Amino acid sequence: MSARAEAGTRSNQSGSGHPPLLPPHFVQEVAVEMQFQPEEKSGIIVSKGLLVIKLDQQSAINKLFLCDFITHVNGKAIESKRHFYSLMHGIKKNGNASFTVTVKRPIWNSPTNVLPPGYDRPQGYQYFIGLFVLYPGSYLGIGIKAYNSKVYVSHTEQNSLSASTCYIGDCIVSVGGVPVTGTAECSDLLTASLTKHRFVTLTIERAIDDNAVRAVRMALIADKTQRIDPLMARDCMDIGETETERFQKSNLDGTSAKSIYKKSIKPKRHVSVADMSAESAIGADPYNPMLMQKVPGNMERRLRAMKAKPQ
Repeated sequence: MSARAEAGTRSNQSGSGHPPLLPPHFVQEVAVEMQFQPEEKSGIIVSKGLLVIKLDQQSAINKLFLCDFITHVNGKAIESKRHFYSLMHGIKKNGNASFTVTVKRPIWNSPTNVLPPGYDRPQGYQYFIGLFVLYPGSYLGIGIKAYNSKVYVSHTEQNSLSASTCYIGDCIVSVGGVPVTGTAECSDLLTASLTKHRFVTLTIERAIDDNAVRAVRMALIADKTQRIDPLMARDCMDIGETETERFQKSNLDGTSAKSIYKKSIKPKRHVSVADMSAESAIGADPYNPMLMQKVPGNMERRLRAMKAKPQ
């Protein structure tokens, strides 16, 4: 079951910073030092409330994270979105000197021992207070499923609210302090809190030993169904949009397309290397490292096969 369509929910940020009701202990101040390379783009988009809403992973600014609240640049308080872009332009224009950006960053996971009354605490698990904070252009991007009266995270999408907080296989114990045992009530509580307060807290149970991981894996594969029309990864969509713009620009410039037919006689020519090249990183889907298993090598397989043969 996916809560993406139900929760979310593009947000409209009217004030500056994070939601006003967000408790201060869920936010930390971080100073990040960066440096632009010659002719490098800033690669960042911020909202009117000075929240980071988009980042280019190939730029110097990639040390920031989505939902960071930018407060200072080189010690100067940022007054507006235009003021921030003006400072960035001035830093790039004056050379490649290093600069410092101070942000207020949400703490997505905090260890906790507080669980709902009467909740059975099994061995082999750790517990966290997870945080979702809604910001302009964000979406929940989480898939959940119920198994044995527990709600498990079955899928998270790149650059979504859930990707920063949840691992696949995490069990959502409670939402906003309210225990949940089914996907419908969990989705409703997430949606209601994000709509009303623009943030929500949830208690997460995470497996840390082999027996617990085995139980989580069994819960995930039980009655597993393929997601219908899953969302393509954000980085792949960005690359596709860039290529589309390039094709459209070449058509507007009147550049004729290169023929796909081969000539019967090819002139001899040397290998040529393009003057400009760009590196595009393609990330993997979000995953839980605890659920990964080692694949045995060829020699290990042979030894196992030899031991399995009757003497």
